[in-house]
Amino acid sequence: MPIGIEAVTAFAKRHLDGDNSDMPEIASGMLGIRCYQFIGLNARIEGYSKMIEQHVLLNADARRLTRMPGIGSITASAIVATIGDAKQFRTGRDLAAWLGLIPLNKPSGGKERLGKITRRVTAIFANCWSSA
Repeated sequence: MPIGIEAVTAFAKRHLDGDNSDMPEIASGMLGIRCYQFIGLNARIEGYSKMIEQHVLLNADARRLTRMPGIGSITASAIVATIGDAKQFRTGRDLAAWLGLIPLNKPSGGKERLGKITRRVTAIFANCWSSA
C-alpha cells in the first residue's frame, strides 16, 4: 500500500465497500472495524479543523498571527489560547523568552550576546503584538 493519509483513506473506503476478496473473513472483519474507526476519526479531525478556522476568522489576534509565514490557523489559535493578552509582556523579547525561544532577559553587563536569529524572532513578536 502506498504511504500517506490519502492512500490509507482510499484503502479504508475500498475495504468498507467490500474490496477484500482475497482476505480471510476474520481478518477482513477486524480490519473493517479499524477502517471504520479511521474514517470516523478523520471526519472528526476535519470538523475540528473547520471550527478552529472559523474561530481564527472571528479573533483579531489570531488573524494577525496567521499573516506571519509558517503560522496557520491551528498554531495561531494555540498561541492566542496560551498567551491570552500579550500586553502582559513589556516587550516582544519578554514574550519570546516566556515561550522558551530565547534565553531569559537577564542583564549581561553590557555585552551583546544575542545571535541574528534571536533578534529576528524578538522583532517578529514585537511587531506582531505591537500592532494590536
